[in-house]
Amino acid sequence: MKKLILCICFVLFVYSIVKGETIFSEDFTVDPGWTSTEPENIGWDPSHGNPPGCFRARVSDNPSFWPQWGYSPAFQQVSNRSFTLEFDMNPVNPSYGTYPMLGLIEEGAANPWFDRALSVGVEKADEFPQNFVIRGPIYDHSPELQVGEWYHQRLDYNAGSHSLGWEIFDSVGGLFYNAAYTNITIAPFNQVVVGYEGDDPVYGTGWAEIYVDNINIIPEPATLILLALGGIILRKSQK
Repeated sequence: MKKLILCICFVLFVYSIVKGETIFSEDFTVDPGWTSTEPENIGWDPSHGNPPGCFRARVSDNPSFWPQWGYSPAFQQVSNRSFTLEFDMNPVNPSYGTYPMLGLIEEGAANPWFDRALSVGVEKADEFPQNFVIRGPIYDHSPELQVGEWYHQRLDYNAGSHSLGWEIFDSVGGLFYNAAYTNITIAPFNQVVVGYEGDDPVYGTGWAEIYVDNINIIPEPATLILLALGGIILRKSQK
């Protein structure tokens, strides 16, 4: 009986590796009906993306503390768990001092700009011309990007080693940027946001715009735990 339990755990483990356990996925081929604080500037765009359909965020830094967000439906909370986040982003129009982003938050966060677990956005500022910037428990930026080009991004968080990997690929699949970070702890989250909300003082000089597509969040398979438990049972039965 105990060996049977181990076999079942192993089958579930293999199945999870093959199938994956995506808890959030959106390709925007149809309107997902996300909540938007500014429907005219933030929402589903049926014309852009590959294939057509993406999420558009056109935002401004003026006035400050102006909530400009699109909110996904809430999903199962990811807390103290390894996960992979993948998405495509097109920096259509970077603008100085205005930083549109894709972020991971807990539902009900008062200000996603400050209350994010992790985010990647497009920024144009004094210290760099126009770059992807990662924020949350870390702050880092990519090399200068090409405006109007789609980039695929992948972030792999390992809760056990408290490490994070960030990979960015260009539109033809070439590696654009690769970085690894240690001593990282990602706060719990259960929602995706796209947009921006500036603070005082106002730095922005115009409107900034990004497109986002093909968002997937895949946590570490829970069946790894089952496999470990099954191994313990078998070892005890052999003693």
